[in-house]
Amino acid sequence: MLHLLRHNRSTLVGAVLFGFFVIVITLGRAVYQVNPFAVNTSNKLAPPSITALFGTDLLGRDLVARALLGGAISLYVSVLSVAFSMALGVPLGLVAGYTKGLVDELIMRVMDIILAFPALVLALLIVAVLGIGINNAIIAIGFTGIPVFARIVRGVVLRISELEYVEAARALGFGNLRIMVRHVLPNVRSVIIVQVTLSLAAAILTEAALSFLGLGAPAPLQSLGGIVQEGFPYLQNAWWYAVLPGILVTVAVLGPNFLGDGLRDLLDPRLRG
Repeated sequence: MLHLLRHNRSTLVGAVLFGFFVIVITLGRAVYQVNPFAVNTSNKLAPPSITALFGTDLLGRDLVARALLGGAISLYVSVLSVAFSMALGVPLGLVAGYTKGLVDELIMRVMDIILAFPALVLALLIVAVLGIGINNAIIAIGFTGIPVFARIVRGVVLRISELEYVEAARALGFGNLRIMVRHVLPNVRSVIIVQVTLSLAAAILTEAALSFLGLGAPAPLQSLGGIVQEGFPYLQNAWWYAVLPGILVTVAVLGPNFLGDGLRDLLDPRLRG
């Protein structure tokens, strides 16, 4: 696997980008101990400098400190939302693919209804109903990702459930739950791992969009999308306000995307050549 990993540029680039983002966000606040809420109106919209690497915002707050806090919020929301999607989507896909019949039809038609709505539109609708807040954003983003996990897992399980070792387990009298958990699910792990990385990129982007629209983490605990939204009106006079936090969002999205594409090639024997 290490040999394959060294020769897969997509995986390496993705791991480096996302690893860089995670390390900077998780360790940055311990190193860069500047209060992100400290207001200094006499130094507002100051350009990047040695004392303020990302410059300052409209209230003179240090943008590096704000970006580190905002990135931590973005990462927190995205990881938990993907965990929420996986926790519900994987069992639904497993049950649908293994049982087939009426249960499969019912689950998949519900998933189709959810997929009929664009992810961002559905997330906006859920947040509008539940209210603005970090926990509600996690639920909204996580809910939109359930059908993706369910459909992908179902497709793999439909094939695996017909293999000889599964038929042998049935012949030995093992229960359906035991077969699904112990014999089928372990063979779906590679697909789940790849989808987690791709879903993480989508979740980061959706969270940034929600925050940009003012429906993410409430002020003053704004994520990167919220900071970009604040700085957007000042692009001509203070480009750093929106551009530099936006670059962090780009790195956070590209990393899992490249990583997911690379892992898909590595974990699928048919794509190794």
